[in-house]
Amino acid sequence: MRLLFSISFFAILFSACTGSSPSASSETENPTLKADSAETYYNPDYKMPPKTSWVLLRINGQEFAHAKLRGEGPTMEIDLTEGKVRGTGGCNRYNAPVTIEGDKINFGQIMSTKVNCPSIGVEQRFFGVLNFGLLTYEWSPGRLVIQRDARAV
Repeated sequence: MRLLFSISFFAILFSACTGSSPSASSETENPTLKADSAETYYNPDYKMPPKTSWVLLRINGQEFAHAKLRGEGPTMEIDLTEGKVRGTGGCNRYNAPVTIEGDKINFGQIMSTKVNCPSIGVEQRFFGVLNFGLLTYEWSPGRLVIQRDARAV
């Protein structure tokens, strides 16, 4: 089953795939992710399904749907039962701890491979959002919005 997930991000300059700290920016990011596959069963312990897989389609208005067709787009699989997020930044594989408490979501330190690719800039922005720290989120079927200080990040 294919579902559409959107994530809007308030921007930060993204860290390199080594997981170094991102620096702040006033640029607005608006990533849109489409479900790659998802288990949509209900679990009252989670506000969103405990296992979802997403593919990045857009950041800040820049489309990446063509990248998915070539297998190059960033992906994210969140497994709340294991407390992990994993996927690819479009070039490098990554994994990190993830926790959700109420309306708060926190992606821990990202560990990734270190291959340099043409799409590394997109990957760095994507990883930077994940490395940002404690964020709030709103989830409804087909949509996920992640925010910082009531602003989309």
